[in-house]
Amino acid sequence: LRSRKKSREYTRRSILGGYLPSIDLSVSYSRFGERLATDGRIDPLPDEETQTIITATWNLFAGFKTARDAAAERAEILALEERVLDTKQDLLLQLRQAVEVHTVSAEQISVSKTAVAQAEENYRITNNQFKQRVADATDLLEARTLLTRSRSELTSSIYNHQRSIAAIERVIESKLKDSKSKSAGPSGTESKQETEQ
Repeated sequence: LRSRKKSREYTRRSILGGYLPSIDLSVSYSRFGERLATDGRIDPLPDEETQTIITATWNLFAGFKTARDAAAERAEILALEERVLDTKQDLLLQLRQAVEVHTVSAEQISVSKTAVAQAEENYRITNNQFKQRVADATDLLEARTLLTRSRSELTSSIYNHQRSIAAIERVIESKLKDSKSKSAGPSGTESKQETEQ
C-alpha cells in the first residue's frame, strides 16, 4: 500500500507539471558554398551558418483537465493513506488478541499439566484398587476417561498456544525466540503411563 501511495504521489506531481511550460532548445550549424569562385574571386556569400532555436510551449487552458486529474490523484492518495491506517489498526488488534490468547493458553498449559498429573495418579490408584478387587470396572473406566480428557485438554492448550505464537509471528513478521520453551509437550509421566497399559 505504501508503494502504491508513493506511485500515486509521483503521478500527481507529473500531472501538476502540466501547468509548467515546456522549453525546447536546438542548435544547428550549416556549412555551404565554395570558397573560391571559378574566376578566382572570393565568394561573397557566407559559407557557414549557426542557428539557435528556443521554443517555449505553455498550455494556458486545457478545460480544467489538469486540475481534475490532479484532484483525482490526490483523492486516491488520501484513500490509500486511510487504507494504510486501517491496516495498521487491524494488525494491532490482531496482535493484541494473539498476545491475549498466548497468555491464556500458556496458563492453561500449566493447569492442564497439573490436571494430567492428578488424573494419572488417580488412574494408578484406581487401577491398583481394581487389581485388588476393591474398585470395579466402572471406576477404572471413569478414571481412564478422566485421564484421556485431561490429556486431550493439554493437547488442545498446546495447540492454542502454538496458534497464538504463529499469529504473533505473522503480525510482527519475525520469529519469537522462546516459542518452543513454554509450549513443551506433556510430562514424562504420561509416556510412562502409556507403557504400563
